[in-house]
Amino acid sequence: MSDSAVSLVETLNEHSGAVAAVRFVQDGERLALVSGGSDRTLVFRTVTLDEQQRITAIERCASEVLTGAVCDMGVCKDGDRYVMARRWCCC
Repeated sequence: MSDSAVSLVETLNEHSGAVAAVRFVQDGERLALVSGGSDRTLVFRTVTLDEQQRITAIERCASEVLTGAVCDMGVCKDGDRYVMARRWCCC
């Protein structure tokens, strides 16, 4: 893959610690991005795609503070709710 085929769209700078898990969640035609990590915060973002399905923008829409850090997670959309299973970090 050439360097011209790759471009930085957004950085996940809303976290105050290391980001350990990032997941995309498809909701019909909408796309969301969820990230979590050592700062015990989940950040939800909306993703905008162009006609060729390339990411053009990522905007924060919500966040949630958890009781522990996240090492890994699985996320799916269930109606109007996000359902998440996470694995806690031991540190």
